[in-house]
Amino acid sequence: MRLVIDTNVLLSYFWEGSVFRKVCTEKRAELFAPEYIVEEFKRHALEVSKRAGIAESTLEKICKEALSRLVIIDYKDYSGFMKECKESIGDFNEREKAEILEDLDFLAVADMLCCPLWTSDRLLSRQKKIAVLSPAEIVSLLDLD
Repeated sequence: MRLVIDTNVLLSYFWEGSVFRKVCTEKRAELFAPEYIVEEFKRHALEVSKRAGIAESTLEKICKEALSRLVIIDYKDYSGFMKECKESIGDFNEREKAEILEDLDFLAVADMLCCPLWTSDRLLSRQKKIAVLSPAEIVSLLDLD
């Protein structure tokens, strides 16, 4: 199964029992993300790793390990899908549109690859263009119980 993941899913790698870590360990899916995820992941990694109880001395190793689980897609490869994805959020109010626009890269990569987006973001799950799967749906689909 091919899936695009968002930053929050990637950040869950810091927890040993996370669904994302299990999918990575068991190699149950081919995972993709826009290049934007690298910058966003690094921006939040220290804070999240502290909450997960990860020693700062092992942070870089774990970050590299988490990112190595992904196929990173260059912006130039998915930029042509951004406009159509942006147009698909017309039914949302202005605050919601602004929030979705922050994650538009993830939708565009999913559109380009014709595969679902794995996210816990309820707002993204309300848009109609891209199929969105929650962690619970991933557990069920990949038979991770």
